[in-house]
Formats: sequence, structure tokens, C-alpha cells
Amino acid sequence: MKNIFTLFLMMAIVVSSFSQVKDSIVKVVEVMPQYPGGDDALLDDIYSNFKYPKIARENRVEGKVIVQYVVDTFGMIINVEILRSLSPELDAEALRLVRELKQYTPGTQNEKKAKVTYTLPLEFSIDEGELLNMETVDIDALTTLGWAFDLQFLMGNYQQDLQDLINRPLGWNAGISFYNKKKVLDFRVNYLISRVKKGFSYRNTIWTEDRLGSYIALEINGGYKIVNTKRVNVIPILGVGYGGYLPWKPEENAPVNELLGVTVNAGLMLDFKRKYRQFSNNDYNYQMIRLKLSYTPIFLKDDYSGAVFHVGVGYGLFLSRFN
Repeated sequence: MKNIFTLFLMMAIVVSSFSQVKDSIVKVVEVMPQYPGGDDALLDDIYSNFKYPKIARENRVEGKVIVQYVVDTFGMIINVEILRSLSPELDAEALRLVRELKQYTPGTQNEKKAKVTYTLPLEFSIDEGELLNMETVDIDALTTLGWAFDLQFLMGNYQQDLQDLINRPLGWNAGISFYNKKKVLDFRVNYLISRVKKGFSYRNTIWTEDRLGSYIALEINGGYKIVNTKRVNVIPILGVGYGGYLPWKPEENAPVNELLGVTVNAGLMLDFKRKYRQFSNNDYNYQMIRLKLSYTPIFLKDDYSGAVFHVGVGYGLFLSRFN
């Protein structure tokens, strides 16, 4: 990933040379100082030691820093200074990188060791991410913490007693899932709209016509990846929630809040991974298409009970960090 940091070695120029014996300025030395392993080794040493400053990354500071330094008659790097500044953080990083380079073989002029001054432009750019090698990366082994956001279109089908009272609901489902290797903790809100059928009764109130209403539930689920490949996760989930059915505008202002009750939830989430990316700060992400199947028994007050079967299809984003 040498594109994180571009080093223009070919732009490095000799500004002046000084004889070890004489004080006169020599424009060009006959034998230039040599870095151990050559220019490629110099690039590798800078790249392997490079750390993009956090503040500069967060503020998306990019650009060129020009550093000047002298290779003395012993091959040591001295008099390191900034000729062109970019930011305090990147200036400091450029100075550190140059000061930690290895010792040169000194240059010579007229068979005498000579001091040589270099000007070195360093181009800093933030790596926007590159595709991981999906065949070699073990995500579970690397993950320390991950989280996924998803929004789904949801449809359901009521079962048991509720099937005779409420029509099939449609709505949405939103959630956030936290991952620690293969373990998953999922928080979710369901909101569906359906129609209360004529004849629905509550506290001696009978609906004389069909009316719209909402199924609302807040859930917390635990899960474990039983299948984890480069392209799909399969995660059984089990959890509890609190919710129920709220008819809209009931006749005679009946207190419908007591239709809420406890729910339990069992289901399966399938995450189909796509557009996988890794970033140079060790974060990585992928987009996903999530399919969620769940079966939720509902235990309401006043003997209203039943179950709802949900199918959700949606889009999400997974973010994670690894060591």
C-alpha cells in the first residue's frame, strides 16, 4: 500500500556541496552519497516507518512537505529542516522520517569526502481504501469490535388468534447489531401498519368498520454466526421484546395502550456481503444485503395473544476494527 504515502525520490536534488578540507562551495560532487540498498531501500524504510498523524487524517490534511537535510562527511544526516510546511503534524512526521533514516556512505569530491545537501519532497495522501484479498483474510480472527446498521422493508403474517382480528401488516424494521468475533447482539425496532377487521373488540368496545393500526415492538436479540464465509454470514437469533398492536382512532376513546405486552423472538439473519474495503487506519467495512426471517409470539393483556411471522429484506453497512 505504498500509495498511502508517495515519495518523489527522483525529485530529490543536490543544492550544494562542501569540501571537507576547503570552505569553497562545490556545485556538484563527483560521487554522490549512497543510501544502503539504494533509493528503493530508502523508500521502503520511509514507508515501513510511516504513521499518518491521527489529527491530520481526521481533518483530511493532504499535500506536499519539502524537507532539506545534509549528509555529512561521516554519512550522518544533520541539519534537517522544513522548507515547505503543510501542517504541524505532517511537518513533524516528515522530520521524524528523515531523522530516522540509516547512515549514508559519504559522497566525495576530488577524492575528498564532502558534505551534500538534499531537498526531498514528500507527498502525503490519505488512502481511501483498497479491496482486501478475500481469499487470505480471516475476519473473525482479526475483529475486535464491529457494528452493523440496517434498514429493511418488512412484511408479516399474523398467526393464531390475531389472524382473525388483524390483516397482514407491512412496514419497516431498523436495527443496530454489535459483533465480537462470532457473537452478535442485535437491537431492533419494528413498525408495521395493517388494518383491524370489523368486529374487533376491546373492553366492551366493538369496531363497526375496518380501521388502520400499527404493530410496534422493540427487540433485543442475541446471535451466533454458524456460517461465516467471505460472502455470507448466517446468524440464528433469539430474543425478547416489548410491543403490541395499537389501533388508530378506536371508537369511544378506548384505552388501547393496554394492548401492549411481552414478545419473544426467534429467527435467522443472512448477511450477503458486497463491496468490501479496508482502510489504512485498520478500519474496514462492507455493504450488505440483509435477509431476516423471524417468528414472534405476542402475549398481550386481556387474553389477546398470537404470533406474527416476519420477512425482512434490506440494506446495511458493516463497520469494524481489528488489531
